Amino acid sequence: MLGRSEYDFAIAAQVAQYVPNVLGWFRGIHTVLRPGGVLNLSLPDRRLMFDAGRNESTIAEMVEADVHEYDRPSVRQIFAHTYETLAVEPAQVWAGKSPLEASRYCGEAALALAYKQSVEDHATGYYRNCHCWVFTPTSFLDVFEAATRLGLFKFVLNQLTMPDVGGCEFYISLRRDVEEEPQSLLNLQLAAIHYLREDLSRVSREAQVLYGA
Repeated sequence: MLGRSEYDFAIAAQVAQYVPNVLGWFRGIHTVLRPGGVLNLSLPDRRLMFDAGRNESTIAEMVEADVHEYDRPSVRQIFAHTYETLAVEPAQVWAGKSPLEASRYCGEAALALAYKQSVEDHATGYYRNCHCWVFTPTSFLDVFEAATRLGLFKFVLNQLTMPDVGGCEFYISLRRDVEEEPQSLLNLQLAAIHYLREDLSRVSREAQVLYGA
């Protein structure tokens, strides 16, 4: 069993989107990092891959998962992943194809299959891997700013990097800060989020032709 505050570094590549209770998952990692410890992770940018047709995850959904302490994907999470996934690859999006022109990954059976899988998995307790959470770099900052203000997210963001051309992952570096006094920590967190949001706005303006904004 992992002890408290034992590690200096953690990496999670393409993991967090699969975690049913992502706020609880972040808290668990925060607990086992030493003050000053860093978590680096990557997440898919939904605009550039098969989640392109899905709505971005909200703080309300995250709070629901946390309050209910989901340890497996919920009916809603399974249903949305199965029904709303599109048959599109990052290379197609970068080549100029609108992902919204793509068909559903599960085809005409998607609606019925989503209902069948979500209801059966709920009844049997079967654990189905699915994208429980859907983000863009900006929406990630928005929902985790809300979680920060609620005291549900203790990390300070170090860096957020947009996807490389041709890829679909964006990258986030977070730290367990040595400052633990609540108001001082909150000020650090919000200042970091504000800085990264301004930086994303600048990068997005420079990359309008790529994202069609």
